[in-house]
Amino acid sequence: MLGGVLLFEQRFVHVVGITFTALILTENLMVAVEVKRWHPFMLLAQVLTMLVYVASLVALSSPMLLDATFDLPFILTVEFAWRVALLTAASTVPVWIGKVFTHYCAPTYAAKIAS
Repeated sequence: MLGGVLLFEQRFVHVVGITFTALILTENLMVAVEVKRWHPFMLLAQVLTMLVYVASLVALSSPMLLDATFDLPFILTVEFAWRVALLTAASTVPVWIGKVFTHYCAPTYAAKIAS
């Protein structure tokens, strides 16, 4: 959230949309990174999470709301997409690098035997 506020000094509604979308994507990516064997229900849960999020974006950006939480026209821009991608990468890439580093420094027994 702090990165979103510092990097993107726009309307507060835009900062909320960018940081919340980055949070949802980061959480889904972290789940995907940790899962070793996928079950169809796990994939369904990931897809449903994204569908519910998209539905909430549409519902909470309704022009009938006086204080719309999201700005749907802004969310559909390339500017929004690259900012979300930047924040998501900033929060997931260090974790992935740490996992790779840990794998090389402390490999599993199966990896030790195979090499």
